[in-house]
Amino acid sequence: MKVFDDIAIHCRLEQSFGLKKPGTAMRTRFTNLVNQYKADQCQSMRKSGTTEEYAEREVLLQNIVTLMNDWEDKEAQRKEEQTAKQRGIERSGELLPTDAATSSGRKNKITKRELDVVSNGITSALLEASEDEKAKYQYKMQRLQFEREQEDQKRVHDAAEAEKRRAHELQLEDRRLQSDAARDKRMQEFILKVLEQQKQ
Repeated sequence: MKVFDDIAIHCRLEQSFGLKKPGTAMRTRFTNLVNQYKADQCQSMRKSGTTEEYAEREVLLQNIVTLMNDWEDKEAQRKEEQTAKQRGIERSGELLPTDAATSSGRKNKITKRELDVVSNGITSALLEASEDEKAKYQYKMQRLQFEREQEDQKRVHDAAEAEKRRAHELQLEDRRLQSDAARDKRMQEFILKVLEQQKQ
């Protein structure tokens, strides 16, 4: 998945992470951790790290599992609503020909009620499609905003690191100049003493 490839790239760039893993390995580890957590078999987490780290990991995994369950529930509900709307549209489409066939002496006139059923089905289908597009657009905007914030944070962090390096280099340069000045002063004093001794 592209998401895990992105996570792998971010982890590779992070100096403190220490491991260079591909996205597939991260996905496998993630699914293993979630499955172990769901089955209450967290031996690998207990083996790696202190009690505080274990508790923090357990809380993070619980949050992840909750988010995954919420997302699955929303997806199932959305699919149910979609199938119900589709069935409604299909039923309204079936009603029209059967009503027309039963009224043999009349014209094939669509009643107001049938027209309302069809138009409601079409309207709800269009609204749902526009909501899906709106959700995709919002997701893309949030993702773009997140990436911008990450870039801004990285830029600020890099600028702070550059400023620290510059200050450190200036400090080193200042120390070097002071030590050079002290050495020159000692050398001058030494030469003056030697000259004074030669005069005597």
